[in-house]
Amino acid sequence: MAEGSRTDATGGSTAFRQAGWLLLVGGVLAAASTALHPVTLNPRDSAAVLDAVRANSTRWIAVHVTLGVGVAAWSLGWFAVYQGLRDAGRARWSGAGAMLAVAALAVWIPLLALEAAGLPLIARATPPGHSPLGWNAAWPATLAGGYVATGLYWLAGIAAAWDLAAPPAGTPGGVATSPAAAPAGSSRPEADGPAGARPLPPADAGGNGRREPRRQGAGGPAVPLGISLAALLPGLPGMAIAWFIPAVAVPVLLATLLPGALWALLLAWRMVMRRGGPPGAVRGRPR
Repeated sequence: MAEGSRTDATGGSTAFRQAGWLLLVGGVLAAASTALHPVTLNPRDSAAVLDAVRANSTRWIAVHVTLGVGVAAWSLGWFAVYQGLRDAGRARWSGAGAMLAVAALAVWIPLLALEAAGLPLIARATPPGHSPLGWNAAWPATLAGGYVATGLYWLAGIAAAWDLAAPPAGTPGGVATSPAAAPAGSSRPEADGPAGARPLPPADAGGNGRREPRRQGAGGPAVPLGISLAALLPGLPGMAIAWFIPAVAVPVLLATLLPGALWALLLAWRMVMRRGGPPGAVRGRPR
């Protein structure tokens, strides 16, 4: 096997495994912080936010610090997904998705800094049930910024899903026979292989009869596009509904965002558990 091919395959497998861990850790931290966050989803009730901070400022700070770590891991995870897809020759839209994830983090950082560091000070200086004029104007923008940042992550997932739906380069989707199915130097077709199996790719350029194995581990998981879109797309209008109708925000957000979050966690788990590297990459001797 050519050394360059082995390097690309190993790099792609490593990037997918790193992406899986980052998305998994980031998703768990973000989910935990969201579950512990007080319900403050009304853009027209800024005083309720300060009351929630005042009730337990330590918990408020811890929740937002945890969320900050989670979204940072998510941004790095989507970038690692793009790297893995690029190394596998499958990157078309995931590069734009990685940029959207970075943009989401850029939105989150100032918002979380304000909520974790600034709001406890404002709440301490404000009587219960009241809100300063500046916070009355800032709270709707802060809540909207959180929705925008979450929407950017969902768009990043959609961009990656489009590439994950495409088969890896050089793999038409059939089942290949094992490299051991044909002896070295054999030129006969794989007619006597397992029923329904596709022939192996042609011998490498060296002409020594050894065949280039398919990059099953390095190509990344294949995810049906329909399932991905069904999980991710509802979250975008769901956040708009939650903004305009705060009374139904909690059930709407649960119904529309939870499928996308579970999709990302399952994808991350598949990447973490996936075996990396093409068959024979360790056993084979480079030319």
